[in-house]
This record gives sequence, structure tokens and C-alpha cells, in this order.
Amino acid sequence: MVLEAGEGNAQLSKALELLARIDDTRPLLSFDRMNALLKKRLTQRSVLIRLGEPIQPIEEMTFYQFLKNKGHECYDVMLSDGHAYLSRIEGIQDR
Repeated sequence: MVLEAGEGNAQLSKALELLARIDDTRPLLSFDRMNALLKKRLTQRSVLIRLGEPIQPIEEMTFYQFLKNKGHECYDVMLSDGHAYLSRIEGIQDR
């Protein structure tokens, strides 16, 4: 990710605000619906942080490969021993 000097704090603040707005009582989007929405709306390089069950279907990995080819970065939230961290989602060829 490329940040200009002084932009990191503003982006961190915005990311934390977005995470605070997560509402687990709202209906979830199906993967197909999320895929279609993101393909329409992602125009600039961006970072996608994925929360949820482990990646399984080949369609999902194909989608992340598509995003990677367009210059987006994709991360998965991983849980280990009560701690959470981000892990880069690699493409199909990288697995």
C-alpha cells in the first residue's frame, strides 16, 4: 500500500471507525452478491479486509485473484490463541 507522508493516521482512524460500525445483526451478503457489488464499485487501488469462514470455493479464490490483478490488496483476518492478525490473501498460483 502506498501512503503519502502524514496520511497513515487519517486512514487508520477511518478504518477503525468502519470496524466499529460492523453490525452482526444485519443480514449477510452472499458471496455472489458481494462479488458483483465490489466489481462494480472498486475502481481505484484499495485494500479489502475479509472477515468470515475460511476460504473454500475456487470461485472465491478466483475473485481475489481478479482483485489482485486489478491492483487491489486483499487480507484475511486470522485468529490464533485469542489474537487476531491480518494475513495477505495470495492468488491461486501462489497457493
